Amino acid sequence: MTKAGFELLMKWVEEQEKRDQDNFDMYIYNDFSAYGTKEVMDNMVSLLVCGVSRRGTHQLTKGTVAVI
Repeated sequence: MTKAGFELLMKWVEEQEKRDQDNFDMYIYNDFSAYGTKEVMDNMVSLLVCGVSRRGTHQLTKGTVAVI
């Protein structure tokens, strides 16, 4: 994994932590954390699709390598 890829991973982990109600000792409703996780995953997929499409490239995906 490249340094840029690792930085992108850490960004997504941070975004996920912002959406976890347990990190803030609060309870809004049952699915709040799951909806936040889904939002982060949607953003990740959107960035990936943008990065691999021929029409557009996103500056965060340039030079990153994902190992799946």
